[in-house]
Amino acid sequence: MLPLAHLSAALILGKAVSIWHPLAPGELLLLALSSSAVDLDYLIKKDHRALPTHSPLAFLPLFLLPGKLAAIAIAGLALHLALDSLDYGIMAGYPWRRRLYGPKIVLQPEVKSLQNYVRNYTRSRLLVLEIILPFAALAMYLS
Repeated sequence: MLPLAHLSAALILGKAVSIWHPLAPGELLLLALSSSAVDLDYLIKKDHRALPTHSPLAFLPLFLLPGKLAAIAIAGLALHLALDSLDYGIMAGYPWRRRLYGPKIVLQPEVKSLQNYVRNYTRSRLLVLEIILPFAALAMYLS
């Protein structure tokens, strides 16, 4: 998924959680950042989903945060990985297995460039979700 979809999904999750437990602005920001910042690994490697940041290993450093902050950051990362499992899949067994798990709705060869990624992605069924998530988040926060 594209960064805007990850950010929007985190904001929707934050709004939903606020029904039972209101999140402070800083907590909502942490949720949004932990869900979106994972894709900064794209700056390291074009095939960034082959890095540990896109596997359950990425959860380990988050356990160093204090209780509630750890839970929020883990929720953001889990949301990111869940959404990524919808398109290319995630390496759930990393480092022991490099197999991608998930429905993998968007099937394409290795990403060669950002343009290649966007061109193939905009032809996918997941584009509907990419469009709906930001509008849903906007609607929730404007109401």
